[in-house]
Amino acid sequence: MTASNEVVFLLDVDNKLRILAAMKKVWGDRLTTVFPRQGHYAFDPGNIAAYPPADITIEHIGGLINVDFSSLLGIPKAGCAQQEAS
Repeated sequence: MTASNEVVFLLDVDNKLRILAAMKKVWGDRLTTVFPRQGHYAFDPGNIAAYPPADITIEHIGGLINVDFSSLLGIPKAGCAQQEAS
């Protein structure tokens, strides 16, 4: 694989929206932010209102196992053929 077609996937998982927002400000669209809604920061109405939403919100950190990260990169899942529009 050459440098021109390498894919770097940056992911930030945190239950503090202020940290996700700060990281997104630096990295922009190169970073995908994930907000697990667990812990006291995750349900603080002031915290939620003060910062932009994360790219992905999950209820628990274990929910990461169900996220299809290949879709974020536009890569079809392994073993799945892409459907053509009819």
